[in-house]
Amino acid sequence: MSVAESRHREYWLSKLEIPSENSPTALIIYGTRYLGENLSRMASNFNHVKYITGRGKFLDDLFITNISGRCVAIATAYGAPMAAELVHVFCEIGVDVVIHTGSCGSLTSDLELGTVLVVSKAWSGEGVSQYYLPKKPFFKSTLSVPILARAIKTSHLTVKTGPVFTTSACLMESDKDKNTWRSKGCLAVDMECASVFSVCHYYHVQCAALLWVSDLVNGQCAAPISPIDGEELNSLKNRLLEISIEIMLNATDNKIQISRD
Repeated sequence: MSVAESRHREYWLSKLEIPSENSPTALIIYGTRYLGENLSRMASNFNHVKYITGRGKFLDDLFITNISGRCVAIATAYGAPMAAELVHVFCEIGVDVVIHTGSCGSLTSDLELGTVLVVSKAWSGEGVSQYYLPKKPFFKSTLSVPILARAIKTSHLTVKTGPVFTTSACLMESDKDKNTWRSKGCLAVDMECASVFSVCHYYHVQCAALLWVSDLVNGQCAAPISPIDGEELNSLKNRLLEISIEIMLNATDNKIQISRD
């Protein structure tokens, strides 16, 4: 680590009031508009958590916990800018893997509600990634997608793999837009993935994304409310958190080379 990198790391640890010995080495982000509700749900899975909240700490909706001897930051974010800020800060701190999970809207008839999509690459349409790597139209997962898909299938969940398109305007998805996204091979649309991947690629940090299908984007704008609810939804979200943790702990074995070309 260079002197400049060390200064950046210490700056953000100080800003977030995180002791150096508790510096996270991994970040898990859940994309949602219900920030506090989903953060509390995830925190309930752990015996000891340290919340990082408050205006003076710059970032909200975040906690740190110890998982199998590894310090992990877990956060919620809504939309590309918020997700990118989290990834940027924790890449500066020194995490070596970022797992993004959350929901997406299906663009195809064979990607049904509740299906888990392991993202192979995310096309950029959100406006954030251009500031990190402006010449790249899409960003790939740096963890082996087939390995991730096989791991999820053992959990008896329906799994698909493929690209997504990341937008910043979920209520302005025209038929022309959706046809363009489909022509690129995109199976779904989300609001964070490309920004998360772009920051990870910029910092040469491993990344992967697991998204569950919350709505079907048909001829009209899909309402941002999932038809899946109650215990079924919470069970799916918690299982995805468990899988994200498993992937994070095994990331070193699954990684593929990261390229900024």
